[in-house]
This record gives sequence, C-alpha cells and structure tokens, in this order.
Amino acid sequence: MPHLPVSIRTLVVAALLLGCAEPPPRGTPTTLRTFPHAADRYARLLRQQLTDSNPLDLEQQLTCETVRMERALGSREAVLRIEGVHDSIYAKPEAQAQRQRIRAARAGHSFEFGGPLCDSLNAIADREDPIVKVDTTGARPDSTP
Repeated sequence: MPHLPVSIRTLVVAALLLGCAEPPPRGTPTTLRTFPHAADRYARLLRQQLTDSNPLDLEQQLTCETVRMERALGSREAVLRIEGVHDSIYAKPEAQAQRQRIRAARAGHSFEFGGPLCDSLNAIADREDPIVKVDTTGARPDSTP
C-alpha cells in the first residue's frame, strides 16, 4: 500500500472528531455573528501558502492556527470555519493545482501542533490578530447596565 501524505492539520481535525461520539460537523457555524473574523488569519495564511516558494513554514503556521481557533471556538466550530475557508479558497482550478504542489512538498514532513513552537506562533497571532468576540446586543462598550 503506498504511503499517502497527510497533513498534521488533517490528523488533528480527524483526532478531534474521532474523540467525539457525534458525526463530523455539518452546516453553518454558529459563531459567525459573535466571532466574525475568527478565520481571517487562517484564510490569509492559506492564500499566502498557495504562492509561497516554501509552503512548509506556512503549513506549520496553519497547523498552529488550527489549534488556536479550536481553543477559541471549540473543535466543531473550528472545523466548520476551516472547511468554509477551504471551500472558498480551493474553489478555483488554479488553487487546486497549487494545493497539489503543497501536498507534494508536505510529503514526509510532520508539524508540531502544540508545545513551544505553537505557543510562540500563537502568542504572536494573539497579539497581531486576536480572535475577539463581538458584542451582538448593540450595547455600547462604555455603557453600564
């Protein structure tokens, strides 16, 4: 049986889903109103990876970003948001060709999804692009109840 390259991101998502008794998440994420920009950084990194000459560095960042999103949104929501980004970005044929190039580059590599490297990358991400909950009640931030 041939060895098939699988990204660590895929393995992490699969492990999270297998740990649950529920089927894989489907539908619309419930956090779109409260965390409207939670997947923006992931989408930027994925777009950048499509044209980058060294997609492996970005693969590590994407892997850590997956963990960061899961911590902020929960595993179900993170999976739904990531699937939405993939559906949007990989919809174009030229993106599919780049995706194959990235898969080939990932073959035989593993990526850290916890520990000091992701801690550092996620600290930078939290500082530069925090995943922030938006107040959907319409209350002004300086108003008191």
